[in-house]
Amino acid sequence: MRRREFLAAATAGLLSCCRRTRRGSSSSSGGGGIVEVYRSAPESFDPTIAFSDVAYELFGRIYSGLLRYDGEGRLVADLALNYESSSDAIRLILRETAKWHDGRPVIAADIIETMRRYSSKDYPFSAPFASIGKVDVARWPEVVLRLNRPSFALLHALTARVLPSHISDLGASPIGCGFYKVQDRFTESLTLRSHPSYYGQPAMIDRVECRTVPDPMSQYLQLLSGDADLAELSADFQRAALRDPKIVDHIRVFSVPSKAIEFLFFNVRRIADPALRQAIAQSINRDDILRYLYWGNGRVVSSPFLEAEWNDPEVTGPAYDPRMAASLLDSAGYDRRGGTLSRAGSRIRLTILFNADSTKRGQIAQVIAQSLTEKLGIDARVQGMERGLFERLFFRGDYECAVYGFSFAADPDDVGNLFRSDSEYNVSGYADKDVDDLFARGRDLQKGEEKRECYRLIQRILAKDLPSVPLLSYNIPIGVSRRIDVRAPSIIGDTYRFTREENLWRLVSG
Repeated sequence: MRRREFLAAATAGLLSCCRRTRRGSSSSSGGGGIVEVYRSAPESFDPTIAFSDVAYELFGRIYSGLLRYDGEGRLVADLALNYESSSDAIRLILRETAKWHDGRPVIAADIIETMRRYSSKDYPFSAPFASIGKVDVARWPEVVLRLNRPSFALLHALTARVLPSHISDLGASPIGCGFYKVQDRFTESLTLRSHPSYYGQPAMIDRVECRTVPDPMSQYLQLLSGDADLAELSADFQRAALRDPKIVDHIRVFSVPSKAIEFLFFNVRRIADPALRQAIAQSINRDDILRYLYWGNGRVVSSPFLEAEWNDPEVTGPAYDPRMAASLLDSAGYDRRGGTLSRAGSRIRLTILFNADSTKRGQIAQVIAQSLTEKLGIDARVQGMERGLFERLFFRGDYECAVYGFSFAADPDDVGNLFRSDSEYNVSGYADKDVDDLFARGRDLQKGEEKRECYRLIQRILAKDLPSVPLLSYNIPIGVSRRIDVRAPSIIGDTYRFTREENLWRLVSG
């Protein structure tokens, strides 16, 4: 049976059955419980060492930041009541009513410990915190971060989760002060309960069960049957859910733009010739990848800087042009006779890696490999790997090419984690002094034309050197039961999460 026929049959069978009796109660005033399914479990509950999408989704509910982004992507106060910034200090007034999940109050020592941990060299995103010269809590609940240099990047960094000073192992005891607290933890699920002492609006849905369901088909079927209330959908399932009126009666589909980009990464130590990298990029039809693999739900991108304020419109990215790619290789001394690409008598071969739990990345890798073989004569192969093994090889630079994605924050300096020579997230092994200097300069400038020019220059250098090829930024389809009244965000990515305002959700029907 073909995939589409199976989907139709499975959907019809599920919808013809009586819907399950749901856990908990529901009413127009909220309460009750819901079930969410995710493709993996968080690697840890410690925000200083866990950075996966699932971890961030949970952290946004368990922990609070001094600042946060609201549903429209605006930076607002969170654990702080208000804040103001200048070139030499950031002043915040903390909420005196804030309590940790174990009942202890949030105190000055917690802020000092949080800044200490995020300033540590062990934390991979510590750079903005290096601008803090002193954490002044002498007039608590006022906190003054005295700066040793101006830093625009630090404001975004203050969305990082505030950590309790009295808990030494957050992985074992995830104590935060967010609107949900961890109640039960099992191998494939955990339960969150509303934190009654939350300083803001307590969660109107009392209980959230978060399950690990790696298979997209199983996630979708649980959503249809009523076993789950929220799940991320693949493009195939999104189309099925939108086309069948019976499904629409039970499920709302939100297609939310993301701040994530899928890339083709090069290990520049192994694929050292920029001409070869440019030719490979010109042989990738990114429009077709978006059209046929994502059903057009997203956009092709030419730069890792997605925000219009920082994006350089003159950097249009490598256009799909196999003839130009072949001509470039000819000029660089490659031999294409016999339909195979070689240089100095050696056949050009490469392997494109991807994490096997992502069907979409595997499809992207297959499309690229086929194009490189047919258009350029490269012996291109694809290899899927278990995520843990893939990421070990990928982050230590033990690969040739890889398809992988990253989410980016509103602060443009966040992109620098992929390209600064001293960053552990510089998976391409790329190094350019001008790029390093421009990121360092742009990081500390306030918004303005001089700051924009720094990031424009970076984009032009990256477009020439091409340590990676930005492919596309996709929309994230989320299926949600209609029994939930949802406040959906306008964008998803990094600290932008679909559930960021879940404390305002409520149950409206049985």
